[in-house]
Amino acid sequence: MNLRTIWTAPWAALLGFVLRLRHAAYDWGVFATYRFNTPSMVIGNLSLGGTGKSPMVQYLIHTAPKDLKIAVLTRGYGRKTKGLWHAKPGDGPYELGDEAADLLDKFPDVSLVCSASRVAGMRFLEHRIKPDLVLLDDAFQHRSLVPHAHILLTTWSKPYHRDHLFPRGSLRDIRSAAQRAEVIIVTKSPDFPDQSVQKQWRSAMKVQKGQALLFAQLSYSSTVSGPLGTRTLADLLLQNPVLVTGIADPSPLVEHLKSLGWKGEHRSFNDHHSYSAFDFQTLGGRCVLTTEKDSVKWLGLYENWYAVGVTHLMDEPSSTLLKNMLLSLVGRAN
Repeated sequence: MNLRTIWTAPWAALLGFVLRLRHAAYDWGVFATYRFNTPSMVIGNLSLGGTGKSPMVQYLIHTAPKDLKIAVLTRGYGRKTKGLWHAKPGDGPYELGDEAADLLDKFPDVSLVCSASRVAGMRFLEHRIKPDLVLLDDAFQHRSLVPHAHILLTTWSKPYHRDHLFPRGSLRDIRSAAQRAEVIIVTKSPDFPDQSVQKQWRSAMKVQKGQALLFAQLSYSSTVSGPLGTRTLADLLLQNPVLVTGIADPSPLVEHLKSLGWKGEHRSFNDHHSYSAFDFQTLGGRCVLTTEKDSVKWLGLYENWYAVGVTHLMDEPSSTLLKNMLLSLVGRAN
């Protein structure tokens, strides 16, 4: 046991005690819970971030039938607005936060609401917007809201069963909370494991009977776009651009670029970094590659940049399972 473990283990144990008390209070009805008529699905995790929640929300929107009226409810991390905010055309990271602004840019027809209180957000959506389905981004820990389905994300390199509570590890909730999920998805998988490997994962993660365990890879776009237009990623990498990121886990992107021959500089900021002109002063006009999540905060600060998109890639049975799950929630199951 190293010194860091000795120092952090008592604090992690204290957090675990508090979390178990909190869950018990909800389970026993001490704390109020609310379940709305509008079908809802939570996409969340047990860790502090970096599992790909927002790309999974986008994946589900792509998967759903086009005539399905979908709304997204999120906290809007990093936004400067207060209370409940119903996104409107022209809103950006100031009003919505970076991830929500990126979502609105890609899906302008989706009703997007930011609210720290998921109950207040659901009440607004049900009474004012009346969507067919609500996707709740990062709401797995919000026990006051009882959704109709849960999708829990964890990563291949650091799954929750091999992690610990903060500050010893990166978990913000106890491992047993995973039992509430109907679907568990291991993201950032290097491949789609065969049945024997999946069986090993199910056993190690203590996946319950009736829970689906899926695996998803990250897929980066072969084209990049920015103020100067659109080009292929391969062409851009010939300029050996500086990579600038403000995301929780940039390592998959870095490894992907290296596999394509990139050997450039990487400037990494904290997740949801609030960019300013100062961050670009030392670039000297050099070509920069960033993520779509970061790029929504770059307009007017720098010009010579391109953003690369990322999505989850799943095999056909997994994709079909998720689509049928969505259809079942809205009463369209075959």
